[in-house]
Order: sequence, then structure tokens, then C-alpha cells
Amino acid sequence: MDSLPYESAYASAFVYALGMLEGHQRGTDNLSAQLGIATLLYQNPFDQTLGDAITGWDGKFCLIEFKRSESEFQKEREKQQRKRLLATLQQIGDYERKISDVPNTRVRLELRVEATTKGLDLALLPRAMRCHFLGYGDKHETDAIWFLPYPCLNETEIPRDRRILMGDFIRNLQNPAGSVGLDGSEFREYIDAVVRFSGEEEGTVENVTGFLVGLNADGQAMLIRYSGLSQLVQLLRQYAHQRRARAQRPGGLKST
Repeated sequence: MDSLPYESAYASAFVYALGMLEGHQRGTDNLSAQLGIATLLYQNPFDQTLGDAITGWDGKFCLIEFKRSESEFQKEREKQQRKRLLATLQQIGDYERKISDVPNTRVRLELRVEATTKGLDLALLPRAMRCHFLGYGDKHETDAIWFLPYPCLNETEIPRDRRILMGDFIRNLQNPAGSVGLDGSEFREYIDAVVRFSGEEEGTVENVTGFLVGLNADGQAMLIRYSGLSQLVQLLRQYAHQRRARAQRPGGLKST
């Protein structure tokens, strides 16, 4: 019998760890400008169309799909909503390898133009590497949660050097110069692409209502209601901006 927890346990542990980390920082630096926020997407259309969670820190955001273990990666590859996305990321990767192997500037430019004429957005792959992840357990390290860039599903063997432990993943997300997370504008563009490649009808993900969990100016927990993907991303950006602005005022944010 598989002794690993189900993916819901990994998702809950990650969100709780994110909250604990913000609470710790609030206690050590009197409410820094940093902001951790997350929303779980279970049991609604976002789940199949996007993934299990959207999370962010101080204006950097990422999308996470949680799995029990690597043994479930093949099921993810076979999802109808993911086939076009993965195929497109593979095509872009092929072009990027060709471009990097060519020393001639003119030929590199021609390859980029060729990719564009085929409808490929070469920015999609680096965005996916920064903001779309698989979070999963390991039967050999049962007390760990690993994070892997989603495009790595196209690899024949999982690249171990691309895996990031949860603690390092969160610290990387926190770091403005870190490789995890995109700003609100780029993240929304990536999310739009994921929805488009999923084959869902336009507007499908705009009919879902949910809550963000965050902290107000007094440090009290609160629920922030959203309706649809557009409002969700807008609230994530707006909330981060407001908290950052308050922290930069004389006296900073209030402590409890």
C-alpha cells in the first residue's frame, strides 16, 4: 500500500507553511512589505482547467498542480486539457535548442520569425518554467514536498537538478530576483494561454466564485471574495500593491 499522503495533504501543508512563514516574518520585522497569499482551486472548474492552487508573494505569482508522487505524472501528461499546452511547450523548446545551437545572428532571427509564423509564442516556455509547477511527494523522502517546473513533464526522465524543496521554493518565491514566480501582467498572460490550450470555451473560468485568504492592515485574517479569473488576478495584484504601499509609509504596517 502506498504510504504517501494524497495530493490534498501536500496542497494544505504548502499553504499552511506559506502562512506560517509570513507570520514568522511579521513577528521578526514588524510587518515587512512582503505578502504571502494563496487560493486553493479544488472542486471547481479551475481545478481541471488550471490546477490546484494559485499562490504569490509580494506581487510574484505561480500556479501549482499537486500530485501524490511522480507515478502520477503520466496521468497528468494524458489529461486532455494539458496535451496542447505540453505539445506547444515541446515545440518551443525544440526551437530554443535550434536557436542556441546556431552562432549566426541572422539565422537565429530567421528561426524566431519561423516560430512566430507558426503561431508559437517563444516567451511561453520561460514563463512556464518560472510560474507553473508540480508539487509532489517522494516515497524515498516521505517528509518532503518537491516542486518541479511543469514543462519538465516533456522530459523522458525527470531532471533531478530541476527539483526544488518546499523551503527553497518559498524562499525563491520571496526573493524579488528569484527564479520562481511572475509579476501580475505576465502571470495573467500565461494563465490565459493555459485556458486557451485547455480547450475550454471562452468565459468558462469567469463563472467561478471563491475566496482568497489574507491579512488586513491590522494583521487580522480575512476572506477576500472573487468572482472569475479576471477578478482573482486583479485582486492578487491589488492586494499586494496596497500592502506594499502601506509598509512604505512612516511607521509601516500595524502590528497586532
